[in-house]
Amino acid sequence: MNFGKITETVARFYEELPFNYFGSTEEAVNNIKKQNAIAFYKNLDDLIRNENINNIIDFGCGGGWFANSAAYYYGANVKAIDITTKAITQAKAVARCLDLSRQVVYQHSDIFSFSDNKKYDLVNSIGVLHHTYDCKKAFFKISQYVLKDKYIHIGLYHYYGRKPFLEGFKKIVREKGEGAALDYFLRINPQLKDKTHGLSWFRDQVFHPHETQHTLQEICGWLKAAGFDLLSTSINQFKPYNSLEDLFMLEKSFESFSYQRNFVEKKFYPGFTSILAQKIS
Repeated sequence: MNFGKITETVARFYEELPFNYFGSTEEAVNNIKKQNAIAFYKNLDDLIRNENINNIIDFGCGGGWFANSAAYYYGANVKAIDITTKAITQAKAVARCLDLSRQVVYQHSDIFSFSDNKKYDLVNSIGVLHHTYDCKKAFFKISQYVLKDKYIHIGLYHYYGRKPFLEGFKKIVREKGEGAALDYFLRINPQLKDKTHGLSWFRDQVFHPHETQHTLQEICGWLKAAGFDLLSTSINQFKPYNSLEDLFMLEKSFESFSYQRNFVEKKFYPGFTSILAQKIS
């Protein structure tokens, strides 16, 4: 495996069109003002609102939706890191329009090259680590920036939930072409009104040059090794759980769930799981 080539390939892919990227700064600003997208992650929303979360670092910030939302809705101070200069340019422009430039600092870097002497109340990385050359290694790299007793939140492609999505869209491309696949993707994502925004989502979800998929059971092994306790996960809709084994059994049902959502109900489900954990040692 050529690690450097994977990083370069992913960087070029996003420089062409970053993920979650809007056709204009105005559209990106309006999208943040219209809704707090962080609230979709109920466990994360509750944490930032109710705990003493003042300093956040966001790895793989893209166009800045999370970093700017965390500052705008919660008053947090955020350092945001991304490999893509085009994405950071729009993220900074949005921050200026929302008068957040003092709260949000953007830095161009890949995860493995990044260095910081500071530790944070919350380390966040949504939909990023599975695009690095080594997802596990990337997790351990970012986890070192969590303060004792504080938190890490990650979102990764799920081994069981992702397979039906990818297979289904590959079949559409094979039988009907990329245009038909894009049309179907936008049909099951009616919230993607901006043309550029919709295309950025489609390319990222369907045609990304490098991704890996992971189970909750695998990730919990990483958490334990890094000194974290799992607090909540989207696998059971962020509810309290009795045992990890129950969650590991439940996650296997997401293969049939993903097919049902995407190709029967025609409601977008990319096969994605999020995890919130606390550093205990």
